[in-house]
Amino acid sequence: MYLAHQVTGLTGTWKQAVPLAKIQEQYGKPDEVVNKKNGIKFYRYWVVTKQKDDMPIAVHAVDFEVSDAKKMCVKYSVYTEGAEFVQEKTDALRRDWEARFDD
Repeated sequence: MYLAHQVTGLTGTWKQAVPLAKIQEQYGKPDEVVNKKNGIKFYRYWVVTKQKDDMPIAVHAVDFEVSDAKKMCVKYSVYTEGAEFVQEKTDALRRDWEARFDD
């Protein structure tokens, strides 16, 4: 039952569109750009919380949905490790962290 009630992501919208340039000014270059249908791109930023020894303990993906033609964003989403692609990223980061200690 517990897993059935986990939040895997939240989506929000702005009343007024935000220019992509403003998002990049605030957060820098995205970690990934994911092409979607109908000229939409997700500008993805990974937010990683680490312990003092750099071990990743929590990972979130923040996607800004941007119209390629207008370069404007009206919707954004935050995904947790409950989303499969975020869990895959978390697992990869932890494997990389563990590999540093295997040498």
